[in-house]
Amino acid sequence: MKYGILGGTFDPVHCGHVEMACEGLRVGLKQVIVMPCRLSPHKNQTPLSDAIESMEHRWAMLQIAFQNIEGVTLSRFELEGPTPSYTWRTLMHLENERPGDHLVLMLGLDQLLVLDQWANYSDWSRRISYLVFNREVGSPSDIPEKFKKLNIQFIERKISPASSTIVRQKIRGGGSLDGIVPHEVETYIREHKLYR
Repeated sequence: MKYGILGGTFDPVHCGHVEMACEGLRVGLKQVIVMPCRLSPHKNQTPLSDAIESMEHRWAMLQIAFQNIEGVTLSRFELEGPTPSYTWRTLMHLENERPGDHLVLMLGLDQLLVLDQWANYSDWSRRISYLVFNREVGSPSDIPEKFKKLNIQFIERKISPASSTIVRQKIRGGGSLDGIVPHEVETYIREHKLYR
């Protein structure tokens, strides 16, 4: 069985995240595990990253965004674990929880290009597969030689270039979120006056 892992801060979740999960299921993943981190080691703390109340807002928005998508499950493992949230720790947890299953890390091409900067990269990188999405930052031909021995499947169809940073900027500027975040997530953001 192949299980996808879609991780991130999801601050907030947007349509690009939903598209990635759906595409992973379409190309044959048995299940996609959406894994929000408590605090990313790769980013400065963003507006809703670490405080417990803010963490619960991110979790609530994920529940809303994926509530009707069969095959997607949410995990609180990183939210309830130590900070920062390291991928190697999550992989060890999932390998113990799902012995015999094959894990597939889902990420954008931009993230793949800096994968060797992730903690303990050499220890875990060849044990898993990768489903890589083009977010308009390059093409598979941009992959450095050092990554070509990894088990990578590229998704040629471009996904939404939306980012959580763009969403937060639009909210602060009073812009429309139509087509950038799921409608129900936008309603939640506005009702709770997030990212003002």
